[in-house]
Amino acid sequence: MRLSPTFVRTIEECNLRARWSRIDAAPREVPPADAALRYGTAAHAALETLVTAVVAAGAVADLTEDLWRQRTAAAVSEAVDEHGPFPKDVVERLHRIVSDHAEDLATLDARDVLGVEVPLRWRAGTDTPVIGFADRVDRIDASTVRVTDYKTGRRAFTADDVQASLQLQTYAVAAASRHRWAEAVEVEVAQLDRRERERARWSAEELARIAEELAERYLAADRRITEGPWEATEGDWCRICEFATLCPAKGGEPAPGTWDPRIPGIRDAHPRLPGLDDAPTGDSGDPGSPAR
Repeated sequence: MRLSPTFVRTIEECNLRARWSRIDAAPREVPPADAALRYGTAAHAALETLVTAVVAAGAVADLTEDLWRQRTAAAVSEAVDEHGPFPKDVVERLHRIVSDHAEDLATLDARDVLGVEVPLRWRAGTDTPVIGFADRVDRIDASTVRVTDYKTGRRAFTADDVQASLQLQTYAVAAASRHRWAEAVEVEVAQLDRRERERARWSAEELARIAEELAERYLAADRRITEGPWEATEGDWCRICEFATLCPAKGGEPAPGTWDPRIPGIRDAHPRLPGLDDAPTGDSGDPGSPAR
């Protein structure tokens, strides 16, 4: 089964939710995107449009020039139209945070942009594919790749957060696998609302060790989703769970034909794996994450 950092977190948090989403295809009640999620999505979309325009121009772009300021503003307006409506103050904040990030970048060389919304693939063990979607990947010098992840919201990400993140470690290992010329990979969390950046950097040797540790975690998750036990586990994730009305832990009744943790040994208890069907989702590929 193909895994992602987000899906592994789902398996570890509530294995029943993971089974219902991937194996049983239980009926979903997807909560409408809340304001924080739409806000984060709009900021991501505007920056993707801006960087894609730089790549299309094929040269060094001075993002502080009037032309690129206008293109930045247009990218935000387009994202607001697509993901809004937003109150006036939120629209103004989106213009500010995207413009501030462009100002901080100052210049961007199209030749150094290796991709936006990049699928980063890696394999845990011999037959467990892993995929994540990075907001931007750049070459920062002749031997170093940088993976950038945009975050919105007021939560501060520390250096320890970046170093320990399953998502960012996976991005780094996958980027090293994809760009074998790189002697080091740097990951950057661009905290747009705070106008702050936090980075971690690993050498190829360090990433080889991290890859072994990640493989153990991914393979454990793969075993758990394919072998069980499948049990409901309550936590903060329940508020955004698309199966909350079906969950016995919330007083619900599982849908017919899906796994019922109250009745061991139900018909078709073992999963019929559907194959490599993991679709990209908004965090950087993070279903269940309210802000990117």
